[in-house]
Amino acid sequence: MNDPLVTQFGAPDAPYCDPATARVTIIPAPLEYSVCYMKGTEHGPQAILNASSQMELYDEELDWCPIEIGVYTRPSLNYRGMDHATALTATGEAVREVLQRGQSTSMLTAICAMYLKVRLSRMPRLSDE
Repeated sequence: MNDPLVTQFGAPDAPYCDPATARVTIIPAPLEYSVCYMKGTEHGPQAILNASSQMELYDEELDWCPIEIGVYTRPSLNYRGMDHATALTATGEAVREVLQRGQSTSMLTAICAMYLKVRLSRMPRLSDE
């Protein structure tokens, strides 16, 4: 049995994943160009999204749910047919678009899931503004 692919980090319900109100946008970046050992890192972002639906969203140490600040996961970047330089330019454009909307951004690659949890935990609660 194949489970459906998770498209939003943590699989949160609306309004937490609304791109218009989210304070953080995650950009899945399945970049395989710099791999030196084995192929497969291009599948990392989707694997992280799928696994994120099984994590506990409430943080006991912080006594709140960091995802409530609003975390939108945009569609994965598509690097097909691009050389490395063009792929990096496309990645930079995606980040620039998010920053111009005044949102924080995090790249979703095969190694950043822990970084994202730490970053979300350090953001102020919505009620603290």
